Amino acid sequence: MPKSIYVYAEQFEGQADPSAAELVYAAKKLDMESEITVFAFGKEDLIQQLSYDGVKILLINGENPALYEEKKRAEIIKQIISIKAPDYVLLPAIETVKPVFARVAVALQIGMTADCTELFMEDGVFYQKKPAFGENAMVITKEEGNIAFVTVITGAYPPEQKGTPLSKEYIGVSSSDTAVILKDTEVYTSKNIQDAEILLSLGRGAAQAETLELAEKLAERLGGFVGGTRPLVDLNLIPFEAQIGQTGCTVHPKICLFFGVSGAIQHTEGVKDTKLTVAVNTDEKAGIFSFAQYGTTLDCKEVLTALYNLYGGDGA
Repeated sequence: MPKSIYVYAEQFEGQADPSAAELVYAAKKLDMESEITVFAFGKEDLIQQLSYDGVKILLINGENPALYEEKKRAEIIKQIISIKAPDYVLLPAIETVKPVFARVAVALQIGMTADCTELFMEDGVFYQKKPAFGENAMVITKEEGNIAFVTVITGAYPPEQKGTPLSKEYIGVSSSDTAVILKDTEVYTSKNIQDAEILLSLGRGAAQAETLELAEKLAERLGGFVGGTRPLVDLNLIPFEAQIGQTGCTVHPKICLFFGVSGAIQHTEGVKDTKLTVAVNTDEKAGIFSFAQYGTTLDCKEVLTALYNLYGGDGA
């Protein structure tokens, strides 16, 4: 049976600590069949920084800054670990994390192995390698059948590359002077853009909320997917997992419709194997026309509206 591995991502002023990517790499190497979840405190813009292929994201979003105090963070994490019951929890060996999880470990009577340099599985047993005796020796400990907390030193593993997460879960938190309470949970499952046969790719020339809404409605009607260029991610119009190109993902749709895309190679490299490409851009000198097989200089919104109506519009 696949194991459930939770990876805690520390963040400082909205920036995920680099150790998160290293721990995801370690989790995947530990057990390729495992279900991996990255969890963190923060706002929605942290999602982009914690997106890895095949990994779930759990974001704890509290409105009260007091929730980030050590004692209250520990109480929130204790509730989550009790509910989710992961097999292993991988933690960065940094000073802001250790005391929080030490509290959780004591409260839940969970073992905690600190400052590990290597993790591995043999015959279903979880082993951890760590320095001991003043770092003059290395020891190997093991966990069988119980939840295990493990801190891993920074740099022990290379960072995992960004990708498309399996799902995103948001947990709200409320607090009083005496208690911390988890509120309703929302779960969003990401359709994998790499599976799309029809792709609508949007660029800066289509960076309007109304245009994006039309694209999403058309994509749904066609059974396709909306992706785009980095500027749309930076504007929070599309999620990072929908970014296409050298710094995003590579896709292989049968049909790709470009709306307002300039045609920079950083983007087109991600769709170069598409069988049919059509560009829509009011700038007749846009480089995308050299890449696409067909094109028009009509307005993006106009073309999207016409296509949506052609395929049934709101009355279908």
